Amino acid sequence: MRVPLPISIASCVLVTVLAWWLSTRSQDFLTPPSKAELAQTRLAARQTNPTAHGGGDALSPQIVQSKDNIPIPVIMPRHVNRSPELDDYLSEARFGTDYLIELAQLLDKEHPERALICWERVIDSSNASESQLKMASQAVCRLKKALPTQNTQASEAIPVLIQAGTGPSAAKLLAPVLEEVCTMLGTHSSGTLFAEPKVSVGDEDMIDHGKSPVALWISAPLENSRSSDVVSFFISLEKPENLKRQVQREVYRIVQHHLNQMNDFQPLPKPTDRNSPEKLLEIRVTRMLWLKFAESLHYSP
Repeated sequence: MRVPLPISIASCVLVTVLAWWLSTRSQDFLTPPSKAELAQTRLAARQTNPTAHGGGDALSPQIVQSKDNIPIPVIMPRHVNRSPELDDYLSEARFGTDYLIELAQLLDKEHPERALICWERVIDSSNASESQLKMASQAVCRLKKALPTQNTQASEAIPVLIQAGTGPSAAKLLAPVLEEVCTMLGTHSSGTLFAEPKVSVGDEDMIDHGKSPVALWISAPLENSRSSDVVSFFISLEKPENLKRQVQREVYRIVQHHLNQMNDFQPLPKPTDRNSPEKLLEIRVTRMLWLKFAESLHYSP
């Protein structure tokens, strides 16, 4: 039985219109694309037909530039398809803070683990302004809470010792606080670091006006291994409630001085009364910096 021609034509038109409507109803044809979206489209075109755009490796890093010769961030497929490394986007830092921020925002929705790394490059590898540092710090704090720990294998963490020397009375107060701080450093480094405390107790107390001296340093747990500089401070035996914050501050001072001597990254700021030492250890010392710090202690002295 033959289907009448008018019905055939009407059916074809109906199917075509319905397919078009279903596939385009969520598309926005009025809002112009951003520079980054245009660059992403151009890159996709090169990957689909590389010979039509000059040939070469379609997935090799390319620099897409605007008419003003300003680099535009582009998400590279072969980079996002491999496991991220804590030192990723170091080379992109040469394009400036604005570039890194735009790239981090591009990565945020579909590749949040990479966005976190890119935001960390804003903090440790760019000449960011105070407002840009605040933006990056807020993003790092948000993403760290949302994402799983980078390294969940304790055997792969780099071991370090937080060592202290003091008298018997101060040692009783100091030991549990160092345990807490070691756990905190493992968390803030996203499992990159495995810190353990070691308290060397003297034969007698050297108490002066209710305060006892403490020497603190960080080293690798190997005999004759490299260590950080030693910092000295006094703790109150009568009012120990601020001891945790005090130890956090001194640990940050050690890490800040050690990393700033390496001259490979943006200098870490000095601790002040206004800054939370724990926030400095969590945000300003990025996961890559924790990795570099721990690795440097394991090099041969």
